Amino acid sequence: MSALTALRSDALLRWQRLGWPTTHAEAWRNFSTKPLQALDPAAAPLPSPTPAAFIARAQTWPTPRAVFVDGRFDPTLSDLTDLVAAGATLGALASDDLAAPRVDALVPADGALEALNAAYLTDGLALSIPPGVAAGVVHVVHLSFGAGTSHVRHLVHLGEGASLTLAHHHEGEDTSVSVGSGLAAAHADGLAPSPLARVANIVLELDLAAGASIHLGKTVAESARAAHLEAVHARLAAGATLHTFTLSLSGERVRTGITVTLAGPGASASVDGLYLGTGQARLDHVTAIRHAAPDTTSSETWAGVLDGRSEGGFQGLIQIDRDAVRASTRQLTRTLLLSDDALAHAKPELHIDCDDVAASHGASVGQLDPNERFYLASRGIPPELAQKMLVQAFIKKAQAVAPAALRDGPLGFDRAIAQALALDLGDDAALLADLAAPTDADAPKDDVHVA
Repeated sequence: MSALTALRSDALLRWQRLGWPTTHAEAWRNFSTKPLQALDPAAAPLPSPTPAAFIARAQTWPTPRAVFVDGRFDPTLSDLTDLVAAGATLGALASDDLAAPRVDALVPADGALEALNAAYLTDGLALSIPPGVAAGVVHVVHLSFGAGTSHVRHLVHLGEGASLTLAHHHEGEDTSVSVGSGLAAAHADGLAPSPLARVANIVLELDLAAGASIHLGKTVAESARAAHLEAVHARLAAGATLHTFTLSLSGERVRTGITVTLAGPGASASVDGLYLGTGQARLDHVTAIRHAAPDTTSSETWAGVLDGRSEGGFQGLIQIDRDAVRASTRQLTRTLLLSDDALAHAKPELHIDCDDVAASHGASVGQLDPNERFYLASRGIPPELAQKMLVQAFIKKAQAVAPAALRDGPLGFDRAIAQALALDLGDDAALLADLAAPTDADAPKDDVHVA
């Protein structure tokens, strides 16, 4: 029996024992998996030709890049030449027995969907960066077209002092719904959501040796009949640093779980994100950061904008162990509701077993301040554009903490956010420039108040 076959067999037994997570579990209290259970988790999408429009777009994407279509690596759209030239070691999980022992190395024993992922593993990358190598930016793009369930696993190991910027982009067909533009009303008519056509179950394991550094950017722009489940598990040795930024834009049910263990002294993690919900989307974000060593630091900045009948939120747990002296942590989550029917969840949480620490957390949920709407109306700004301006100001702080190397370009955060907000970067930008320096003392400040 091959190592990969043994892995799948053991994982299937764990999955059968654990089953689907339920809302009785604290980490899943705001995200029901019942709609997902209607699909056969073993039924992978059938191979089909990639639409010509996506093939043309792929030629404009930066390299090195790895492209997965319906959960399978597509060598015709991928180009990893520069990454290999830099000294990186690559393997394909679908056929690489040598990488199999590393699967689930960072996953807790009760990880149900991780067990499901390993049992029906479709494909994935095993990427190793040698000590001291600066690998630059690597793009991993997932495209979804067919019906079914895909299970992709990526394993990333960074040697001592190595560095990497990893852009993880997931896109499906029919992702053209915008936030706060009036289009959301068409999807908020009270009708039940359509049955799910596909589910993407993705697991990412990050193992950082001493002094290593990684920037991870994740964008989810799925279709209205798709679910996207992603779990990130990271372990940081002494002096290692991790910065993640998650951008959740669309999908019927989207859940991102991020678990970080600061295992060595001086390790540091920033776990940030932004979610923009419309229609009847469910966008859930759950994080858990464990300070297991002295002099470790962590921070979290999350912002959400919810329109239509969408529902979303952030649940973050910080655990500081008894021996993690001089640990420092900060959490902040803010959510803006653009509709009376939108629903937000916010639960920052601290578990501290050590006295010598610095910790803070905060959460706010509200609507746009009517005084700021009135101010913009008095300047002759149409209501729709005024709302876009206020939403832009609200998310500016969260957007600004995204890794700089991942903000520009055809797969960049700034472009994706502008599209989600339905911004005309021509006419709107000119009008915004004219209003950039208001002289009235009552003008809106950099940050937007919620009422």
